[in-house]
Amino acid sequence: MSKFFRALPEFKGKRRLGRLLFKNKINEARDIEITGKMGCRYSLPNIRENVAFSIFINGIYEEDTFRFLRDTVPPDALFLDLGMNIGSISIPLCKARPDIKVVGIEASPWVMGYLVKNISVNSLDNRITPHNYALFDEDDQELKFLSPKDHFGQGSLSLHNSSEDVILVHSIKLDTFLQKNKIQKVGFIKIDIEGYEYFAFKGGLELLKGPDAPDILFESSDRNEKLAGVEPGGSQKILRDAGYKIYKIEDGKKVLQHDILTTGFYMLFASKK
Repeated sequence: MSKFFRALPEFKGKRRLGRLLFKNKINEARDIEITGKMGCRYSLPNIRENVAFSIFINGIYEEDTFRFLRDTVPPDALFLDLGMNIGSISIPLCKARPDIKVVGIEASPWVMGYLVKNISVNSLDNRITPHNYALFDEDDQELKFLSPKDHFGQGSLSLHNSSEDVILVHSIKLDTFLQKNKIQKVGFIKIDIEGYEYFAFKGGLELLKGPDAPDILFESSDRNEKLAGVEPGGSQKILRDAGYKIYKIEDGKKVLQHDILTTGFYMLFASKK
C-alpha cells in the first residue's frame, strides 16, 4: 500500500493522510529500504525524520529543489553537494542528469555509512564521491557536532540541545578540500549545513572570488544563523562581498534581491553571471 501511495501525485493533505495511514510503520520502522522516483533506492535509518518521510510519502525529497537543480546545473558540470546527508539530492539528480559528476561532503560518520550504501545500491560509485568532513573556516579542528539518530537530517555544529548524539567531527576549509582533491573547476554548489554556510563560504573565498566562481544554491534561515553565532544574513553578505548577486527562489523562478534578507527562511541562488 505504501508503494501505491508513494506513486500518487502530490496533493493537499497528502503528508497528513500518510502520517495517519502509516502511523505504526512510521513510528516503528528502522533501517528501511525504499524505492522512490526514477528507481532511486534509499537505505534510511528511520522514516520519522523529514528527509526520510518525504521519500517514503512522495518518493523524493524536496522535489522543487531537485527540479531547479536538474534544469539549472550546467552541462557536464562537477556538482559540489555540501551537506550530502543520505544522498537525497545527489542521487536523483545523477539519475536525471547522466552528464554530471558529484563530489560531496557529509560531516556525520554514521550518516556517511547510509550515504555510501545508497550510492552503491544505485550503481553511482563512479559518479558520486563522498567525503567525511565538517566544512568550516579553519582546517584540522575537532568540533562537537550534534547528530541525532531520530533526526538525522538536522545534524549541526550548533549544540542547541544537550544530547548523547553529540560526536566529534574533523573540519576542513572548502579551498583546502578542493586543493587536496585536485579539483580545479567547480560547476555548481548546493550547500545545506544548518546555518554554518557563512563559515563554509569564508573558508572558500579563493574559489568564490576567482574567475570561475560557480553558481550556488543555499538556504538562509535567521534562526539557524543565530544558533551558529552568525548575524542573520551573514552568508548572503559574504557572497555579495565576493561579487555575487543573490536571488530568491519563488515557484521555481529566480527573483533578484536588492537587500539582504535577515528574517525568515528562504531558498536562495547566488550567481556572478
